[in-house]
Amino acid sequence: MNAIDSGEIKFSPTVRLLDPNGRVFFYKGGVYRAIYKHRVEFVRKLFDDGIVDALVRKNLLVGTYLTDMELEGFGLVLRHDAIDVNIKSAEWSIVTYIEAAKQYLRLVKELFKYNLILIDGHHGNFSLSFDGIPLWHDFGSIGEHPGGTFFTNSLAEFREYFYYPLMYYRMVGSFSLIRRLGLHLANEDYMKMLLSRYRRFRERFHFFPLGVRPFTRFLFLVSRRLGGSSVSDRINNRLFSRLVNVLYSDIDHISYEPEKTVWSDYHDKISFKNIDDYGNPRSEAIITLIKKISPDRILDLGSNQGVFSHLAYRYCPVVIASDYDHAAVAKHAKFLLDSKAGRKIFPVVIDVIKMNDGAKSRYRSHTVLALALTHHLRLGQQYPFDYIAKQFSDLAERFLVTEFMPNGLGTGKVSPDPLPDDYTLDSLLFSLREYFNTVTVVDYAKDPKVSPRILVLCEK
Repeated sequence: MNAIDSGEIKFSPTVRLLDPNGRVFFYKGGVYRAIYKHRVEFVRKLFDDGIVDALVRKNLLVGTYLTDMELEGFGLVLRHDAIDVNIKSAEWSIVTYIEAAKQYLRLVKELFKYNLILIDGHHGNFSLSFDGIPLWHDFGSIGEHPGGTFFTNSLAEFREYFYYPLMYYRMVGSFSLIRRLGLHLANEDYMKMLLSRYRRFRERFHFFPLGVRPFTRFLFLVSRRLGGSSVSDRINNRLFSRLVNVLYSDIDHISYEPEKTVWSDYHDKISFKNIDDYGNPRSEAIITLIKKISPDRILDLGSNQGVFSHLAYRYCPVVIASDYDHAAVAKHAKFLLDSKAGRKIFPVVIDVIKMNDGAKSRYRSHTVLALALTHHLRLGQQYPFDYIAKQFSDLAERFLVTEFMPNGLGTGKVSPDPLPDDYTLDSLLFSLREYFNTVTVVDYAKDPKVSPRILVLCEK
């Protein structure tokens, strides 16, 4: 056995009693889980019966493995695949959110085959994997089916964190609203919102939310009645299975239509073919820089649907494709999920200007791409170059690749006309030099058919 020095580990800052199986800790750059002695038999059986391998193979659970390590006070140590990027659920697009809900129900159905359940049902236990696929990472929430009732607390939590918000999204078609609600909607709040919007009089005679199919309502009612009753496990299991299937069907039938936003149509529908053929002097110059830099992680700010994220991925193992326009990110997320290409490209909704220190720490990357972005931040959102340069610097560990647009917001002509006095290349370079040791204008053959862009490479 390989003994771990407890002084070299750092436990995850969570309430220890919430996880019945053990505690997560970090050790020499890896993620581990120390299993309580009284739970060793249960956890080993999950591996011996091939359950863990099956869940990992089916892309339902983050990679989890037995080790020969030992930690004082615990009976077993597991190793988990490390998370490439710590992405919060509030930074998902609607496409990722819907997929996470379906992933949860797929996992519940798979566990149910082995008479197992999850004790949690919220979206904070997901991490994004290849192609932005949500994977459940809370191994500790897997437990034995308690018997006596099919309606577990985890499904009650699932309704509030996934089902009700998605049913409301299906009605109003606005993910912006669902995001403002924190991707969480309690049963009573959902009822109030529906009553204020639809069929006030008729709702007096209903006890369940609109948008939930009648059979789902029936199952919710029965689930409350069966708790602690003497109804046979066989009936309970059938009802549980039926409820999970109905919940999945309701979510699977949500018709996703990209919302119309300012930037949602900036790029045509992308495919791997036209990404790989996206060759022009500008893109070739940018990719040449990335190839030379050879970063281990790139943060692509203002990525829209991810064209340059995919180009950069040729020479970088992890790319974060970020944009503040959730509809553009949703299109990219759908493209990634449909592609099944196995790329570590993560579509996220973040605003570079509004990121707090915690978010900056999570997204800080070796190289930052901020292409065709400075003019929007300076002229469109009225932020000074000094502030923009500082935000970029806070996110870039080593390199920044950015651009200056001489025509401002205009394409064939200057806009606004006249441009502000401080909107000059020299002003931008001066601000960047406050935070980067080397700031270089990169010369390349310009394409006269596109708006002029000046490429700038910054290094700390």
